[in-house]
Amino acid sequence: MTIHPILLAAIVGMAVSTAAKAAEPASFGLSGPALHLAVGRGGTTLPIASVLQLAKGDMLSIRAGLPPDQSMHYLLVAAFLRGATNPPPKDQIDDGG
Repeated sequence: MTIHPILLAAIVGMAVSTAAKAAEPASFGLSGPALHLAVGRGGTTLPIASVLQLAKGDMLSIRAGLPPDQSMHYLLVAAFLRGATNPPPKDQIDDGG
């Protein structure tokens, strides 16, 4: 049995196309606005990227980057976990003693 070269090319093309499709990351269709976060500390407002850790008394500001013509009001709820969810190794912790 011989395979026609055009048929062989079509089969190889479909296999390559299917493999390439499988390698693409899955898209997630729920895109939302960018979130802008800032930390108020001691009368100064800092971008969240400049703050390594939140301290007692810090004021966190979270704003959604919505277009000004949107009249809908949204409620944004932010929550914090108590304690480290992925604590650092014991040799990196300075206990002050």
